This record gives sequence, C-alpha cells and structure tokens, in this order.
Amino acid sequence: MMMAKQTHNSTNRSSQLDIWTWLKDHMVHIMVLANGIILTVASFWTVQLFVSQILKDDYQKSGASTKQVVVEKIKDFHDTMADFTLAFQNYSLNEAGSFVISPVTARINTKGFDSILWIPLETPSLSLDLKDTNFSDQKITVNTKIVSAILNQAKSQPDIFLYIADTTRSAMHEEKGIVQTRSFAIVKAVKNVQQKTIGYLAGFTAIDKVLNREQILSTNYVSKTVFWDNSSKAILFFLEDTKGDFISIGQNFQYNFEVVFANKPIQVQVVFKKTSNSILELLSWLIAGFGIVVTVIVWFYVSNNFNKSKILSKVNADLAEKNEELNDQIREREKLFQTLRKSERENYAIINAISDAIFEVSPSGDIMFLNEAWTKITGFDLETSMGGNIIEMIFPPDQEEQKLNIALLAKGQRTAYRVLTKLRTIDGTCRSVEMVVSMLRQDEARNLRVMGSFTDVEERQRAEQALNEAERKYKTIWENAAGGIYQLTSEGQFLSANPALARIFGYDTPEDMVRLVHNAHEDLFVDPQDRAQYLKSRSSGTANTSFYEAKARRRDGEEIWVRENFRAVLDGFSNVLYYEGSIEDITQRKEGEVQLKEAKMHSDMASRAKSEFLANISHELRTPLNSIIGFSEIIKNEVFGPIEPKSYTEYAGNIYDSGKHLLGIINQILDISRIDAGERELNESMVDIRKITSLCLDLSKSKINQNNLTVIDMVPDNLPKMIAEEVAVKQMLLNLLSNAAKFTPVGGRITLNAEIESSGNLKISVTDTGVGLSQEQIDRATKPFGLVDGRLDKGTGGAGLGLSLVHSLLKLHGGKLEILSQKGIGTTASLIFPASRIQ
Repeated sequence: MMMAKQTHNSTNRSSQLDIWTWLKDHMVHIMVLANGIILTVASFWTVQLFVSQILKDDYQKSGASTKQVVVEKIKDFHDTMADFTLAFQNYSLNEAGSFVISPVTARINTKGFDSILWIPLETPSLSLDLKDTNFSDQKITVNTKIVSAILNQAKSQPDIFLYIADTTRSAMHEEKGIVQTRSFAIVKAVKNVQQKTIGYLAGFTAIDKVLNREQILSTNYVSKTVFWDNSSKAILFFLEDTKGDFISIGQNFQYNFEVVFANKPIQVQVVFKKTSNSILELLSWLIAGFGIVVTVIVWFYVSNNFNKSKILSKVNADLAEKNEELNDQIREREKLFQTLRKSERENYAIINAISDAIFEVSPSGDIMFLNEAWTKITGFDLETSMGGNIIEMIFPPDQEEQKLNIALLAKGQRTAYRVLTKLRTIDGTCRSVEMVVSMLRQDEARNLRVMGSFTDVEERQRAEQALNEAERKYKTIWENAAGGIYQLTSEGQFLSANPALARIFGYDTPEDMVRLVHNAHEDLFVDPQDRAQYLKSRSSGTANTSFYEAKARRRDGEEIWVRENFRAVLDGFSNVLYYEGSIEDITQRKEGEVQLKEAKMHSDMASRAKSEFLANISHELRTPLNSIIGFSEIIKNEVFGPIEPKSYTEYAGNIYDSGKHLLGIINQILDISRIDAGERELNESMVDIRKITSLCLDLSKSKINQNNLTVIDMVPDNLPKMIAEEVAVKQMLLNLLSNAAKFTPVGGRITLNAEIESSGNLKISVTDTGVGLSQEQIDRATKPFGLVDGRLDKGTGGAGLGLSLVHSLLKLHGGKLEILSQKGIGTTASLIFPASRIQ
C-alpha cells in the first residue's frame, strides 16, 4: 500500500512537472492566442457598439417622425369635432322631426370618421348618425347600448372625452402581417348659447383612420406599432411585421411616447426591426474575422519562430554541451597540471627539506641539479654552482680519486659507494662531508646522469669529539671521585663501582668488589633488615633522590658510618631496573657530632651555672646595695638635719647615683638570666602605644634636656592597641631613648615614630643624629656585655646589657630588633611587633 501510494505521488509529481514544462515551453503561444482573442473580442464589441449607436440614432429619428405624424392627425380630428360642435349649437327639426343639416355642416371633412353620432340630451332615442354617403361609404346603425354607455360615461367626464369600444378588429395585411384595431369615439358636449349642454357628438374612428396607415407601414425600420390606453390597458391599435427580422434588444430598439387624445393619454410604442444596411451588419464580424486571421497568422509565425528557436536552442545546447565537455577537459588538464605542479613543488620542498645536499651530475662531473641544502653546507648559491663541476668542489687531495670513481660507476664497473671527504665552502675552508654516490639514470635525451648526496658530518665529528672528551672527563671523575659511585641491582649485585667505593669498603680494586660482593644489602651493611625496609619504602614507583645514613661494614670487619645518595631507575611501567647513587664515608663527621653534642652539653651546664651564679650573686648584692642607697639618700637629703661640711652631702649624692646605677645593672643581669633560663614570663595586657611613648619621653626628658637635644614626636594618636607587657615595652623604649641620648652630640635631634607596616606589623623607631655604628659594632652591641666605645659622655658608662635585654624581651613578644646605622650620620633602632598582637 505504501509503495503504491509513493508510486502514485511520484506519478502526480511527474505529471505536474510535465504540465509545467509544457506551459513553460508554450507560454509564447498561449500569450499570442490570449492577446489575439482579447483584441478580437474587444474590436468586435467596439464596432458592435458603434453600429448600435448609429442604428439607435436612426431609430430615434424614425420614432420622432412617427410621433409628429400622430400628433398632427389627432389635432385634425380635434378640429373636425370642434367644427361639428359649432354647427350643432343651433340645430332645428323639420316637420318630419329630423335635423335640418346646414350646408356648412355638409362641407365638413368627415373622411377620418367611421360615423358621427348625434345624441340629444333630452331625447336620446332620437340619436342619429350624421355621416351620409357623401362622408363615408359605411353607415353605422345607432346602437342604443353605445348611446347609453356614452351618456353614462359623460356624467363623470369633461366636455370632451374618449370612449373606447369593447370590440376589436383583426386583419392580415398582405405585406406587413397582423393588424389589430379597436374603435373608439371622440365625444364632445354640444352647448347652446346659454352654455347649456344640449347633447353630445360622438365621432367613431380607429387609429388606422387617424393615421395614414400606409405611411406607417411603409417605414422599413418599424417592426411593431402599438397604441393603448394606460388606465384601462385597452389596445387601440396593434401592427406587427411578421415577415421581417425582429430584434428585441431592450429599450435601445424601442421608441415610446405619449399623446393626448380627447383628454385621454394614449401610450404609443414603436419597435424597430433589424437594419437593412448589410455593411454595418457585417462590419463587426469582418473586424472579428480579421482579428482571428491576424491571430492565426501571428500564431503560425510564432510557432515557426518557436520551432526554429527550439532547433537553435538544441544546437546551442549541443554546442554548450560540447563546450562544457571541452571546458571539463581543459579543467581536468588544468587540474592535472596543477596537481603536477603541486607534486613538483611538494617533491622539491621535500628534497629541499632534506638536510643532505642532493646532486645530479654528468659522468664528467658537470652539475645538473642541486637542492637548497647545498647552499647551507657550502655557502654557495644554487645559480652560481649550477653548470660548475662537482669534482672541483671536493677537497683537492681527493679529487682524482672521486673523478675516477664516478667515471667507473658511469661505465658500470663500480657499484654505489660512500666515502668521507671534504667540500670547499664560500669562506675558503673545507667542511667534512660523507659523499654517497647511489644511482644512475637517463634523462629525456637519454643522457647518462649520476645521482648522489653529501651529508654534513662536521657537527657529528665535533659531537663525537665532544663525546669522547666527555667520556674521558667522566672517566677521570669516576676514577678520581672522593665519594663512591655505583650501579646496583635490586638483588644487591653491583653493576659498576668506582675506585673510591672500593677504597671506602676496603677492597683493592672495583673489579674485586664487583666480583666478591654478591649482595651489597647484606654484605656491606650492619643492619640488612633496616636497609631492606628503607629500600622498600623508597621503591614506590618514583625516581626521586633519597638520602640514607647507616652503619656499614668494611672488608676487614671494621664498622663505619656512610651517607648514601641514591635513586631508583625505572622502566616504562614504573618498575625498578636498578639503583644508582653515591656513598661517602661520614665516620669522622659522626664522631665530630658526638663530640659537639658533648661540648654543647658542657657549655649548657656552664651557662646554667653562670646564670645561677649571677642570680645568686645579684641577689646577695641587692641586699647591702639597698641599704647603701637608702642611707645615702637620707644623708643626701639631710633628713636628720644639716650636715657639715657640705661636701659630705655631695659625696652622699654620688654614692646614691652610683648605687642606683649599679642596681639597674643588677636588675638587667637578673632579667637576662631569667630569660636565658626560660623563667621570664610576660604579664600581657592591652597596651596603648601613644600613652607609653609619651610617658617614656617624659621619663627621658631630663637626660635629653641635659644634652640640649631636640625631640620630634611623630607617633600618631590613632594607633591601634597592642597585646604586650606594658613594663617590658617601657623598658625597651627607655633603653633605646637612653642610647640615643648617650650617642647624640649637643644640639642633635632624636625622632620618635610609630607606624603600621604593609605587612600589618607595628614598628616603633628611635632615630638619632649621633656618631653612628658600624656593622661590627652593631653585632657586638646586641650581645650581653657588648660595650661600644662611642659615647660622647665618658662619665656615663654602662654594662653593655641594654640592647641585649631589648633583643631578649622583643624575642619573647615574637618580634625582632632592627638597627640601621651609618658612621657620622646617625642610627635608627626599631622595635617590630608581629601583626598577630595588633588589635
């Protein structure tokens, strides 16, 4: 079903395509036929309308002429009736009781009437037909019914009215066909002198009496003429030409008009028949025929041209097909040519990409072809070299030999060969090359050609020389290295060993060691299990270098310490192939470490004893020193009264100052001792740096003023608070200010500053314009009891503990002391607290 449906759809599409193709091919014919039909029909109807208009004009003229005749005849009848009326206004009766007819009445023309009836109003029964034989060849007998009908109708009618009879007359005209008429009477009231109606005159007639029937019938255009009363629909006259060609085309071929007959409107219709003008009748058909003929002629002309066009189109199609075939062949050849060119370019590019210089020469050595590698090797460009002789480019001592070899190869007396030689270069030197002469061929002219190549071996020879030199150097290093170097399998078998390794383990030569040691892990190390476990942990598929220190055993059984630096050499699957590394004897270093540990232990014990001695002696000194300070202060202040002479008071003041100074030194010694012993603990709190710096400046003011120094306080007020021991911070800052005052000349300047560094650390700096310190003096000043002889006031000595104590206290806070100084310019000492203490 599906296949049938698809076949049906395919057939429909094919039919539609055929129809569309046919319409497309015959579109010109269709257009010619359509235009011809349209023009022919348009011409036909244009001429038809033109002819119809001409006929209409003729019909209008004929109808107007008929109307004029009818109006004139009706007027004549009215005049006749008026004459009769005047004649009967004074009628008289003779002795016999009849009308006396006046001679005037007898002369009235009554030819158009069938009869003229006199009806006296007083005596209707005496009604008479007034038309005698002189008036008419026909007598109408007075019909009492007609008289009664006229009198009844007169009651409601004006003085003159139209009476229509009930009966009609029909006849067949010999030439014109059917003629149907109805009699009617023009009734007019007759009045006397007193204008009193005395009777009625009724003139009976018909339309064919009113009109000249022959005149109407002689009109060739008239097909039918009808007179009728519009109110009663009674037909008064009907004439139809049944022998002519009647055309009824609506109102365009009819002429209708209205006439008044005795105060009665009568409708008249004249219908015209086809014109007898044959030229006008045939004109539109002639035009239509002419259009058809022209259309047929144009059709045949277009068909002929179309057939010729089809023939030309076929010829053009054949020519186009042939042209396309030729173009295809041209394109195919062009494509083959482009492919050939591309292949040549690719082959040439491949040949030029080869690092070897390829050449083609004649048997005599004349150069026929060279690739670009020739320029890279010799420096000569290809255009200059082409046409030259290849033998002349070879190293002179080898020229004759190569000339003979090429000649023998061309004769078939020698096979392909390769030889090391040299080529001349553009700079006049010779370059080492390997010359390969590989094949013979014939060109298009069947001339013999020899092909070969030059391989630049200059760099290779240099590399070989460098490699030999490197091998010699490596062998020298290998043989003369102070440490042992080895390659060792996982099972402990030595692959190689240098003399130093054999010497470390007590073997005479490396060969003896490789031969005698079967498992280095067990034979050379005191603890094989520890070594095996270490090797296992370091053989996890990585090639990183590892260091291993262990006890080893020499060949003579002596135990030594060795330090091994080795790595595992892996294959592509991360499996261990072997180990390589170096071993050095560290027995002396191990013994030195033991001695150093013992010396450090003794030094620590001595330092602890010193600290304990200093603490004890300082404690023993503080007790009498406090008594000396107290009593000297009492004497100095003369608490118990004046002392004479006054010099004793000065002595007491000196004793007091010296005691205070000594007490300060002792306190510093105690602080350093506690810090060294690890007994000093910080009593930390939130510290206001701005407050501490102001307080320290106040405490140092006397000493600063004594030297007439200028102090610049640049510490900002908005510094954050810090977690620290307030006493320790004061002590460190006072020491720095004291040192600045000591080493700054009179009139100098001291600057105090504090800031938060970009790292978040707090830095408090004291800068002076003093004598400055060298780096050696700075190092000495930060050590306990490190005195620097740079004081300007020799009388103010010190113990050299200030900066050492600052350094120790700052270290407890996790900070550091930074000193920058230059001789003759000044010093900047900075306390740096870590950012973790800043809030």
